[in-house]
Amino acid sequence: MPVRFALTASKLRAQSTNGTTFVTFADGNVASFALNWAWLLQQLGLRSLVGISGHLDRDVEARFHEVGADVFCADGPLMAANGQAGRWSELLPVLQLARTIPISVLLSDADIAWMRDPLPYFAAVRASHPRVDLLMMTDRAFNNYVSTPLKVQPNPAPLSRWAGRRLWGSAETATRAKRVERGGGGSGGDLGFELELEPGYDSAISYNIGVIWFCAHALEGLEGMVERFMISVGGEGGSVLDQNGKLRKKKVRANQLASWDQDPINKEVLQKGLRHDPEDHRLVRVDRGRLAMGVLPMLQFTTSFTYYMHRKRREMIGAAPPYCLHAIFAHGKDIDRKRGIFREERLWRDPPAYYDSGRRFLAADTFLSKSQLAVGGFDMISAQVFQVHQAMRLAALTNRTLVLPRLKCGERPMAYPCYAWYHRAFAYFGVNPDKVPMPEVCPMYYWLELAKLAGLAPKLPTREPSFLENPRVPAAVTSSVANVRFTRPDGSGVSNGDVVNLEVGGPGRKDLEGRNGPILVPGASDLSDLRRLLRGTEMARVLRVRNLHYLQLPVALGSAEAKTEVSTTWPNRRDLNEVTRGFWCTACPITRRGAVVHELNKSVVHELEGFCKSEARGKLGRGPMRSCCSAGGACHMCQPWETKITKNESELSWALQLWLPTFAKLEMLHSQEKPCAHPFCTGTDRKRFP
Repeated sequence: MPVRFALTASKLRAQSTNGTTFVTFADGNVASFALNWAWLLQQLGLRSLVGISGHLDRDVEARFHEVGADVFCADGPLMAANGQAGRWSELLPVLQLARTIPISVLLSDADIAWMRDPLPYFAAVRASHPRVDLLMMTDRAFNNYVSTPLKVQPNPAPLSRWAGRRLWGSAETATRAKRVERGGGGSGGDLGFELELEPGYDSAISYNIGVIWFCAHALEGLEGMVERFMISVGGEGGSVLDQNGKLRKKKVRANQLASWDQDPINKEVLQKGLRHDPEDHRLVRVDRGRLAMGVLPMLQFTTSFTYYMHRKRREMIGAAPPYCLHAIFAHGKDIDRKRGIFREERLWRDPPAYYDSGRRFLAADTFLSKSQLAVGGFDMISAQVFQVHQAMRLAALTNRTLVLPRLKCGERPMAYPCYAWYHRAFAYFGVNPDKVPMPEVCPMYYWLELAKLAGLAPKLPTREPSFLENPRVPAAVTSSVANVRFTRPDGSGVSNGDVVNLEVGGPGRKDLEGRNGPILVPGASDLSDLRRLLRGTEMARVLRVRNLHYLQLPVALGSAEAKTEVSTTWPNRRDLNEVTRGFWCTACPITRRGAVVHELNKSVVHELEGFCKSEARGKLGRGPMRSCCSAGGACHMCQPWETKITKNESELSWALQLWLPTFAKLEMLHSQEKPCAHPFCTGTDRKRFP
C-alpha cells in the first residue's frame, strides 16, 4: 500500500473542521456518490475523509483531492466482502486515532447530500444537552416529528451564505433565502429556527445509522460500541453479549456478514437495555446504558420521506431548511433512483457536458382542467402521465433532450405509490388520522421508474424537472427559447382559460418566454405539417411546449410510411407505460401490492374515491356519511349515532387539516353517489389491509 493511503492522526487532523472530521466509506459501486458527497461538503467549506475499498485510479484520486477530500485504504476482508456491514471494522481505527487528538467524527453514508454545515447545530445540541455522547437518525415514519425549537439556538449563518450564491441545495432552500431577502423571513429575518432533538426512546423502532456523530469526549466508550457493531453484523442470529454484558468472542467471517447491518446493530447493541437518560429524557441510554444518544430532528436531517412529504410542515412551523438529504425511503434502493433524487434537487455534480455539449432541449408543461381539479381522483394523474408520454414522443421526433415535467399531486388526486402506506386516508374503520399529506408536486421517484428510463436514453435522453433552474446550465441555453402552443384543429384553445398550466420550472422560477409570441400548432397536424410548423424553432436551444392535451400523436402522423419512420425514433407504448407506471394506488383503504391502480377497473377506482369523499363530508358534518362499514359486512347509510362529526376544522390535527377538507370539497361523480360495497371499503378482504 502506498504511504499516501495510510490512515494517520495527522491526516485525520488535517481533514477536520472545527473539531470534527467527516468520514465516509466507498467501494467501486458508490465511488461516484462519495465524490458527490465530498463535493457538497466542499461547497459548505468542509473537508472530508474517504475510506476506499479496492483499486483507486490516479485520476479518481485526483478528483477526490479537487473536492477537498483525502483518502485512506479501507480494504480489509470484511469491507471487501460487504461495503456496508464491513465498514465498522474500518471505522474502529478512525475512532482510535481521533481519541489521541482528540476530535469528533461524523460518519455519513455516501448517499447523503449535505446542504448546510451541521457543526454549529451539533455545538448547540451539546449546549442544550450536555450529557449527549452520540447523535443518530431514526427510521420512524409518521406525522408528529418534533416541531419545537432547540433550547440553545446556534448563531445563524449570514444570509450572504445563502441568498444569491450558487445554492447547490434544494429549491426549498433557495426559495426560502429569496423570501428572506424580500423581508418575508422568520423572526429576525433569518431562515427559521433549529429544531429540538426527537424523543430518543420513542424513536427506537429502528435507529438509522446513516449519520452518526461520535463526540470526542466519549470516544473510548464509543469504540467499544463499534466493536459490538462489528460482532453483531458478523452473524445472522444470536446475542453478541453474554448475560453480564460482556463481548462474546467469536470469529467473524466475511461470508457471515449481515445483508442489512442496521437490523442486528439495533437489536443486538443499541436497543439492548434501552431506557431514558435519567437526567435528560430527550436522550436515550443505549448499548446497555453505557452511552447517552440523541436522535436528530427528522425534519432537518431528512430522508426522502421527511424531505418531500414533510416540506410543507417544515415551512408551516417556521423551521430552518434541511441540513441533509439521505436518498432512502424512496420506494427502492437502485443507483438510478438515488442519483435521480439528488439531480432533481440540484445536489448532484455532473460533468459540464451534461448541461450543454450542444444539446437542444424540450421543456413541457402539463395542465389540468378546472373540471378535473373539481372532481379530483386518479384521473388527474392519468391525464398528466398521458401528456408526459406525448412530450416524450415529441422530444424523440424533434431530436431533443426532454426536460421532464413536474407532476401535480397534492391531495386532490387521492392517489399514492403502492408501498407508501403512510398516505392511506380511509379504510373500513373510517378516517386514518395518521395519514401523511401528499406533496403538492411529486418527486420523480413517485411516478417514474428511473432505472427503466435510463435504459431508454439512446432513444429518449432526459433531464430532471429542475434542470433549467440549475446554475450550471449556461445562459446560452436558458436564454435561447422558442415557445409552441398546441391548439384544437380549428386553431382555438390557446387562451388557456379552461386549464391550469403547471410550469416546468415550478414555483418561484422566472418564466422562460421567448421574445416573440408562441408558435401555434394544430394538435392534429400530420408529420409533414408538424415538421414544417416547427422548422423555425430548430435553432432554439430550448423548445417550450404547452397544451399537450391537444397533441394527437401518434394518431395524427398520417401515412403508414410516417408511422414506420417514427417507430424507429421513439419508444413504443409499452416502454412508455413501463417507465411511468410507478406504484400508484388508490388513496382509500388500499395499502398493499394487490391494490395497484393499473390493475383495477376505472369504475372501481371511482367507487373507492367516492367512498373517501363521502366519508370526509360526513366527518366534517357537510352531508350524510353514505358509507358506514364494518369488517365482514356491507356498507350502509350512516345513522347519526354511528358517526363522530368535527364541524370546527381547527380542532383537527395539522395533518388532517391539510387533506380532509380538500376531500370533502371535491365534486361527486354520478357513479359515486351511493354507499361503497367494494371489499376494499367494507374490509371483507382482510389481505388488503395492514
